[in-house]
Amino acid sequence: MKTSLPIREHKILLIGFAISVFLIYVGKIVINPIYNKIASTKSEIEKLNIEKSNILKEVELIRGKESEIKEKEKQLTEYFLLKSKLANLSNPSKFFKDITDFKKVRFISIKPAKREKVSHYLRMELTLSISGSYEDIYNYLKYLDSLPYIISIKKLDFSKGEQKSYNNVTLLLEIVGR
Repeated sequence: MKTSLPIREHKILLIGFAISVFLIYVGKIVINPIYNKIASTKSEIEKLNIEKSNILKEVELIRGKESEIKEKEKQLTEYFLLKSKLANLSNPSKFFKDITDFKKVRFISIKPAKREKVSHYLRMELTLSISGSYEDIYNYLKYLDSLPYIISIKKLDFSKGEQKSYNNVTLLLEIVGR
């Protein structure tokens, strides 16, 4: 029993088959490369994300090292500032000139009390007797503070001066130097 399809159905079947072959061909030729390109792009994105993650880790390490460097830089700056403020007590003439270079007070006496080596530094104590008005003495103390030395006032004694507006002051200063 042979069944034959009418010509019209036969043409539809052939057209359907041709369309299927065409779609398979287009899928292989056009869609497959696009799919491969998408898969390749996904793979590249994954690799780039891994690389990005590694770079971000490196950036964090660098930031950590940067903060360490900034802290060490701050410590070095403080060290050099401290070193620059240390009086050169092995040749104290400049230091004595600096502490007596204030014209508004009268220097009565300057007596080195003691000088000793502490670790890598020298420590010297001085007793200064000066005379002047309260304002001039105050300005002298501010002047001492502005000098590029480390000077501590260990003792400060006021007494009435010979003139009404003048006071006598005895200062015990400690100077740290090299």
